[in-house]
Amino acid sequence: MTSKERQAELLAEYAESGLSMAAFARREGLRYPTFASWAKKDGGREVGRVSAGPVRFAQVRLPTAGPAESGLSVTLPGGLILRGAEPVALAALARALMSTGS
Repeated sequence: MTSKERQAELLAEYAESGLSMAAFARREGLRYPTFASWAKKDGGREVGRVSAGPVRFAQVRLPTAGPAESGLSVTLPGGLILRGAEPVALAALARALMSTGS
């Protein structure tokens, strides 16, 4: 049997933990149904969780990256910057330019 004070402490710790109710109960060695009933009695919601009604989704479109934005860049001695998406091709170009002294 857990005192009301201890239940309140555990509910407050849960709210600060960032864990799911099940994960918190497991961590504290509590039976999930018992812990969930405490939370329900404490307000009928998952303590520390925002309940904003139904979940809504929005379609998001990210801009497509061009070759200069696709991830790789190599700065050669002398300040020349090579950019591209293909590591093998970029390395071959850098080696070729380094061998010519560019």
